[in-house]
Amino acid sequence: MSLKKERMLENGQIKIFTEAIDSYYNSTSDSQSSTSTTFPSTGYINSDTVNDIEMSSTTEYSSRNQVTRISENSISTDKNDCRVKKTWNSNVGKKILAVHFSPMNIKSEFLSTQTMLDGFESFALYEAVHALQEIIFKQNSDVYLAARRDDLCTDPRPVDLVGSAEKSRAFRKLHLNDKIHLLKNAFFSLNSLKNLIAYDAQIDGWYFCDRIFPRKQLYLKHPDSYRKAVHVMDTFPDRFKSDINVLTLIFFIIIFNSDLPGLKYRNTIKSEQYVYIYLLRRYLVACIEPTCEALDYFYQLMTLIAEVEDLQKATEVQFDDSIADASYLLKNRVVRFIELRSIQQ
Repeated sequence: MSLKKERMLENGQIKIFTEAIDSYYNSTSDSQSSTSTTFPSTGYINSDTVNDIEMSSTTEYSSRNQVTRISENSISTDKNDCRVKKTWNSNVGKKILAVHFSPMNIKSEFLSTQTMLDGFESFALYEAVHALQEIIFKQNSDVYLAARRDDLCTDPRPVDLVGSAEKSRAFRKLHLNDKIHLLKNAFFSLNSLKNLIAYDAQIDGWYFCDRIFPRKQLYLKHPDSYRKAVHVMDTFPDRFKSDINVLTLIFFIIIFNSDLPGLKYRNTIKSEQYVYIYLLRRYLVACIEPTCEALDYFYQLMTLIAEVEDLQKATEVQFDDSIADASYLLKNRVVRFIELRSIQQ
C-alpha cells in the first residue's frame, strides 16, 4: 500500500471514529450527570534527573488535588473536585485520535510492558523541561522586573521565549520561517496561559510589575473572552499548576501548532506536536491511577489548551488598549530575536 493511501486510510479512520464519538456524546450528554470524585496526587520528574517517576499512593490526598473556584456559577462548588465535565470538542478529539494512531504510539503499545516512562520518554521529557523551566517559573529579581516593564510586563518576555525555545532540539532544527510563524502565534497564547494559572485568589487578580491587576479588568472589551478565561481558571486543577512537567508539555503543544497557515514544513511540526501530546498522555498514565482517570485528565488538559488558544486575539487587544500597537511591537520583538539567534548560530 502506498504512503498516500495509508495517509488517506488513517485520516478516514480518524474521521469515522470522531463522528461516532460525536454521535455518542450528543445522545448521552443530556442524560448523564457529573459526579464528584477525588484523585491521587501527581508526582513529577525532577528537572535534575531522568530517573523513574515516584508514584503517589492512590489513597493519598493533598491540596494540590483541588481547583481554585472563583466563579459563583462554577460547575461545582467542591474545591476537591478536580475533574470537570467538559463539553465534547471534536477538534480536540480528532487530534487525540491522530496521536493514538500514530506509529510512535502504536509501537509503544506493542513494545512497552511497563506503566512508568521508559528511558527515551524520560529523556525527551527531561530535555523539554530543561528548555522551558526558566520561563515557566517566574524570576523575582529587581533586574528581571525592570526588564519585564520594558516588555510591557509580558510573561514570558519575547527574548526569554525565543532563548528557551532555542534550547529545544525539536525547535532548533526547524526552518527559520517556521520558527517565526510558530513563536509569533504562540506568544500571546502562552502569556494568556501564564496569567490564568498564576491567578491569586487572595487578591482576586494578579501581582506583577509591582502592582495589582484585578480580575475584573481582564478582557473588559470582550465579555465572552472574560467568561472563557474565568472558566479556564475555574477548572484548571491546582496540582498541575505546580507540575513543571505538565506545564512544559502544554507549552510545547501550544508552540508546535501545525494548523497555522504559511508553514513551510507542516508535517515536521505536526510530528513534533504529536510527540509532546503523546508524552503528556504517558506522563499522566504513569502518575495517576487508574488509567481511566488519567485519560480523563488528559482530555481535560487538551481541551484547556484549545480554550487558551481561543483567548489569543483578546489578549492582543488587551495589550493594544494599554499602548497603541503593543501587540505588533511585541511580535516584532519575537521576530527580531529569532533572526538574531539564526545569525549567531
